[in-house]
Amino acid sequence: MLFEIKSSPLVTYPLRVKLAASHTEPGDQGPVEMEQHKLIDVDYHAQSLGLYLANRDVEIPLGLPKGKAWPYPQLTTFISRADGLLDYLEAWGEIFLGYRVPKVDRTGREKIMGYLANGWGDEIDSNKTKAGLGRTDDIKKGTYQLLKFGAYYRDGSPKLPIRGVLATNLDPLFLYADYMEKLVDARWAPASKFHAADGKAGYRQILERDLFYIYDSILAFNRPVTNDSLLADCFDFDALATALKRGRLTTLLKSWN
Repeated sequence: MLFEIKSSPLVTYPLRVKLAASHTEPGDQGPVEMEQHKLIDVDYHAQSLGLYLANRDVEIPLGLPKGKAWPYPQLTTFISRADGLLDYLEAWGEIFLGYRVPKVDRTGREKIMGYLANGWGDEIDSNKTKAGLGRTDDIKKGTYQLLKFGAYYRDGSPKLPIRGVLATNLDPLFLYADYMEKLVDARWAPASKFHAADGKAGYRQILERDLFYIYDSILAFNRPVTNDSLLADCFDFDALATALKRGRLTTLLKSWN
């Protein structure tokens, strides 16, 4: 199975630490407080850190950065509480809703949310920071890779269940209708697989098994697509959980062959 991965984080939240006192630097008349947004050195190993959900003014306490599992136990503890999970989802959701609006159409707080969407807020921001398939270049490159992979390898391996998957955290959102919607269920085949249709001038025929989807699957957080039945089984997590509970995992895995 080929995975063509196009992904970058939608949200970048800062870690913050509460300092005992303001940082100062020498001035003409003695020490002065440092300006904001200035690089400084902090001994973070000796500080209790927090993941700051800036748009909701909520901090997830992470404690001292110690142990191999840090910070996952602290994050798990936070979201295991109903109010903690709600805070996190509301913070992420607001940024997502702001990001899905095309940059030129954003107003008010939507513009502010753009700065938390991996730095993509200002007019001069590089489009290379856009999350998921938010760039037309990423859509085009991913689509070509899947077509090339299928043309060179899939047809030559009829007994091997090769599939092509485009994996991303987000689909193109506001670019979806213009750049992907009509390709999602598009299928292709080499010219050699088409044959003259008996008694039907101007028609060609092909076996169903010789038609391939461009995207056997698009694995995305917000709008996943699965065209291939084998992959539909592979990503049926409810069926997987049931098989694990009933001791039938081996039977399930064999069914994918």
